[in-house]
Amino acid sequence: MIVAGSDVAGNRINGQHRVIAFVIGTEESINQLYNKIGLKGIHMSELGEPDRKKVTDNLEFRDGQRFAFSLIVEKIKTIHDISERMKKKDPLFDIKLIFQHFDTELFRRIKPKLQNIIDKRGLRKRDLIVECENDMSATIQTWGMTTTGRGRAYELADAIAWCCNNDKRVKGIIKMDLVKDIRRQMVKDFKN
Repeated sequence: MIVAGSDVAGNRINGQHRVIAFVIGTEESINQLYNKIGLKGIHMSELGEPDRKKVTDNLEFRDGQRFAFSLIVEKIKTIHDISERMKKKDPLFDIKLIFQHFDTELFRRIKPKLQNIIDKRGLRKRDLIVECENDMSATIQTWGMTTTGRGRAYELADAIAWCCNNDKRVKGIIKMDLVKDIRRQMVKDFKN
């Protein structure tokens, strides 16, 4: 069985949702990594430094059975900038359209790599059930996937997002800085 999880991390300078993490893999591989870390729960902002080190030292995605995307996107900051531009033209412009467009553009950029992973396992994206909190559920649904509550894949995604947001290296992740690319595309698309 394939499981997936997603979470976000941010900071005051670059805003919330600066980083989006997406983890996908076989349930066996996700559980194996989780058990190797050896904590009862992983929520990096609530862990002390020794436990954070334990997580970061053991995180790795090189077994070919689990994959992690670390996407630097500055989502909220970008959406706010586009919204401010649009309000000058139309004060009643619906910001939900900007959120949906952002999520669509983000998926377009990760789709080839993600599609390759799920195709090899005989799945379609609509078959994926992604563990996440409310702050990622609209994004996951825009991507055509189903959401569910927190689980081990979500907790590993929390760790990936935290690590990327705090410049910690994680072995084997697919790291993509998409800030300029998505922002440029959205400015172009909302220009008219």
